[in-house]
Amino acid sequence: YFNDSGGISFPRASLSKPMISAKRGRIVMFQNYDDTNRPAHNPKALHHGVYGQSFKRVMTAGVMSSETPLQLQGPEFANAPVTRGFLYAPIMHRSNTSCGDRYRDSPSPPPRPPAKLKELPVYQLLVRPADSEDAVVEASTLGGSIVGKVLVDRQMNVAALRSQLGVDPEAKLVCAGRILDASPTTLLGQTNIFDGLKKSAAAQTEDTTLVEWDVID
Repeated sequence: YFNDSGGISFPRASLSKPMISAKRGRIVMFQNYDDTNRPAHNPKALHHGVYGQSFKRVMTAGVMSSETPLQLQGPEFANAPVTRGFLYAPIMHRSNTSCGDRYRDSPSPPPRPPAKLKELPVYQLLVRPADSEDAVVEASTLGGSIVGKVLVDRQMNVAALRSQLGVDPEAKLVCAGRILDASPTTLLGQTNIFDGLKKSAAAQTEDTTLVEWDVID
């Protein structure tokens, strides 16, 4: 024990007081087994900790072996053959793991939940040819609601496209079944937006009048 709070109780042991009070520097040792009755444990070794009026400071550890080491039976066995075994469960109660008074001490606050990832919107891009080498790009939600329409050319970059469409700079843009995974400074002519795009009928007949669905609102 590292302080005088709480203690340990052996309710089935033949003690004048079932509880042994904690005291700074006190070491309590006991055996869970009686060699003559193995593998049954010794019921007198049944024990439990006792809370005090302040935080407990205690270290627990044990020795596990198939028989009780003779050295534990008295100093006269100091030179007896060594018993094979190992130390287990060395637990030291520190300030962040101490056993405080469950009635008086405030419990530690629960850990914060992991930060929620921001759900990025997804927009479907519909690209249609306009006059000359330009194209009309229309952005809509997955539910079909149109959020923006803009006339673009191959020299416009991705950042300008997002800005003129009025969509989130981090939104996912899907064009022709593929995500538009390009940096903001990438020119649209270097993306798949113009892939397979044919000139409009107006451009082919040199008519500079935009057809109805090419009108930019």
